[in-house]
Amino acid sequence: MKLAEVSIKRPVFATMMISALLVLGAFSWSELPVEMFPNVDFPVTVVQTVYKGASAEAVETDVTKKIEDAVNEISGVKHIQSQSYEGYSQIIIQFELEKKGFEATQQVREKVAGIRADLPEDIEEPVISQHDPSAQPIISLSVSGERSPRDITEIVKNKIKKRLEAISGVGAVRLIGGSEREILIALNPERMEAYGVAVDGVLGRVAAANLEIPGGRVDEHTREYLVRVKGRVASPSWFNDVIVKTKNGVPIYLSDIGRVVDTVAERRSLARYNGKPSVALDIVKQSGGNEVEIAERVRHAIAELQKELPPDIEMEIVNDNSTFIRDSIHEILFNIRLGTLLAVIVIFLFLLDYRPTVIAGLSIPISIIGTFTAMRMFGFTINFMTLMGLSLAVGILVDDAIVVMENIFRHRAEGKSPMQAAFDGTKEIGLAVMATTFTVVAVFVPVAFMEGIVGRFFLQFGLTVAFSVLISLFVAFSLTPMLSSRWLHGAIAGLTEDGNSTATVSRGGLFGRLFLVLSYWNRFFDRLKPGYRWLLAASLKHRGRVIAIATLSFVAAIGLSFFVGNEFIAQSDRGQLMVTVETPAGTDLDVTSERIAQVEEKLRALREVKGLYVTIGAGQDPVTKGHVLVNLTDKSQRRLSAKMLMDSVRTLVTTIPGIKVAVGPKQQEGGAEKAIEISLRGDDLDELKRLTHEVEDIMKATPGVVDVDNTLEEGKPELQIETDRKAANDLGVSLAEIPRTIRALVEGDVVTRYKEGDEEYDVRVRLDKKFRQSTAQIGRILVVSDKELPSGGKLLVPVKRIAKLHKATSIGRYNRYDRRREVRVNANVTADAFSGSAIAEIMKKVSGLSMPPGYQAGPVGQEEMRQESFQNIFKALFLSVIFIYLALASQYESFFDPLSIMISLPLSLVGAIIGLLGSSFSIMSLIGIVLLMGL
Repeated sequence: MKLAEVSIKRPVFATMMISALLVLGAFSWSELPVEMFPNVDFPVTVVQTVYKGASAEAVETDVTKKIEDAVNEISGVKHIQSQSYEGYSQIIIQFELEKKGFEATQQVREKVAGIRADLPEDIEEPVISQHDPSAQPIISLSVSGERSPRDITEIVKNKIKKRLEAISGVGAVRLIGGSEREILIALNPERMEAYGVAVDGVLGRVAAANLEIPGGRVDEHTREYLVRVKGRVASPSWFNDVIVKTKNGVPIYLSDIGRVVDTVAERRSLARYNGKPSVALDIVKQSGGNEVEIAERVRHAIAELQKELPPDIEMEIVNDNSTFIRDSIHEILFNIRLGTLLAVIVIFLFLLDYRPTVIAGLSIPISIIGTFTAMRMFGFTINFMTLMGLSLAVGILVDDAIVVMENIFRHRAEGKSPMQAAFDGTKEIGLAVMATTFTVVAVFVPVAFMEGIVGRFFLQFGLTVAFSVLISLFVAFSLTPMLSSRWLHGAIAGLTEDGNSTATVSRGGLFGRLFLVLSYWNRFFDRLKPGYRWLLAASLKHRGRVIAIATLSFVAAIGLSFFVGNEFIAQSDRGQLMVTVETPAGTDLDVTSERIAQVEEKLRALREVKGLYVTIGAGQDPVTKGHVLVNLTDKSQRRLSAKMLMDSVRTLVTTIPGIKVAVGPKQQEGGAEKAIEISLRGDDLDELKRLTHEVEDIMKATPGVVDVDNTLEEGKPELQIETDRKAANDLGVSLAEIPRTIRALVEGDVVTRYKEGDEEYDVRVRLDKKFRQSTAQIGRILVVSDKELPSGGKLLVPVKRIAKLHKATSIGRYNRYDRRREVRVNANVTADAFSGSAIAEIMKKVSGLSMPPGYQAGPVGQEEMRQESFQNIFKALFLSVIFIYLALASQYESFFDPLSIMISLPLSLVGAIIGLLGSSFSIMSLIGIVLLMGL
């Protein structure tokens, strides 16, 4: 052991090596970013396209399918999943993990650009980005006040939002529930018909009336002047004077066919906190940013902003993900410190001497601090996975130092000098210690390199444990023998012939009495030795019985394992619940708000509820869907866990008529992702509907399964307009002009932007609301024809003359998976049930359903990841056992001796399975079993 020899002979050099390790580690700790989970590069690209006014079916046909076909040609595509909503398409392309995320996203951009001409002209440009799971709101802020929603929104947009966006590390600030100012040009179709004005003329003239165009430059003598034509309107009322047409030499003004209203945009979302209407802001961090530090900057900025805002404007942080991260990290760090302290106490109880206790105990903090250097070199962060690895490693880190220390003690008791005892003791067991360490490393390296997405998360976990254990080996071969050679002078705690500690207790005073009391600890274990000798002798005498008992115990444990549930990740109590509420398709925003207000009223009756944060229509949600974030009181102040409260909340709110409710944990990404998802895939939508309802019935009949729903979103009311091609051709109406005119007048077109100061506001041309409230009114919309009128101008044809209008119901959302129609049936589980076990029971019955050829049904979401992760963990476990055998065989120079040691591996499962009764097999519990193999 050259390292030990150098460290013993050159103690200053050894001290400097350890000091360098500590300095680098401390510096690295201060530089490591803090986040909830590792920042993993996911080769997943998202394509989002807005197609205003289009039905879900039209979005699927004209946008989604075409983009799917294009990107499917890219190499490495694993899955393509899409959702087509009213006016919006989202396509998620998942690539094989070997592909770089930025490379995949760039290839998707190229493919979409190549088919842009085949997509509808009036879509907004597709937004293509790499999926970043960490780019989620870290803080949600509610802003309210004693003034109009428009005024509050102005304050939020112009002051609060801009200030927050300027904070270092903030990627985006999303606004929910605002009432943004809009200049509305409300047209009167009756006057338009009387004056013979078509909508396309209005759109063009209004846009042309508000232009500011550069005109080049003029050179006059020795000076150069820029030419700028200033044509912007100075006030919204100026739009009234826009000439939209000239008839018989007489100008027709905009005020003749409509009115200009300085108003707010039509509300499609709202927010409130504790029943008080508000404007909400979701603050999203940049990818790779330190979530805790960014959140701290945001909180500081909010505190400063509050001082600058009017007294009636209140800002409240309604959700702060960094709080859970910070609390989780503090809890893990506390457990690390507690584990270190307990390990040192146990060492002292057996050695009864502070010097060897300090020598062995130093290996824990040095190894942990030194690990931070390796983490920074490999680009790791301080997150749940790395800290969990360190907490699990605490009990292992001291092992090498204890083994080396114990052997040095033995040589010291034989009368050798401290230096000689340190050298001989380290050298004698050097290979054994190395073999033990490499055995532990052999367990965690396969975990670090597991396949799949979950394997990417466990990379940092496994390597962090491996780094810390290897550093502890370095400490055991350097610091431990060096300190032993310098500190173990004079009277020491030697060893008796039978190996018992004989620590000096003949000390006077308080310490002498304390050592006398503590010596009973060792005496207790000494008294156990006769019993152990008897048990060992009896076991050797009755080998067959021992083997039979061990075998029966293992078989019984395997039998008990069938009573242990399965789930992906055991739910942690974050002090929050998410209640998702849906009203029937076609319900407007105000009615949805009233229904959710009833949910809020029920929830306020629970004493465990601290705050309620409501959003409706946020993101791409329709106005029929809202989320209630339930902030709970501290765990120490309530009797029920968050998981148990879900059942209580569900019982309360399901009594409210006219809504569908799902209650789940608040996920990191902000939604209430359901634990059970069954994917049904096929080509015929009607057949999928039949299968969907059959699977729903199976789920509802399964014990512990609740909140059953599907992704069909059936029954959305729709006014369908079927063009009569012959009539349109006879009257000279272009088929493309009909939908363009209808959308411009019903949905409205933003034709220009009105500028006031530094701010700009949309100018929207649209039918006055009172003229777009019935089927008959839509039928009277005028479409311009190619035919000339004798009096001049173009013929205007009512829609009802060239199309049939009728009411129907449609599907509000179309899902596709790998370019086939898909419907997902999803559900949650009660507090006493486990998702994996429930899905296994469901799939037994689903497999018996009558399905046409080519149709598929299977679990997706959490269950799909659970199955993949469990499979990869078992592979890692298998490899770990092989590596353990290789390490032990190398140490004992025998092919058979390691087997006698490894026979304990399956028997260790007995205690593990008994410990999991009443709980579940999850990723974390299986990783614990893998760790058990290494011990």
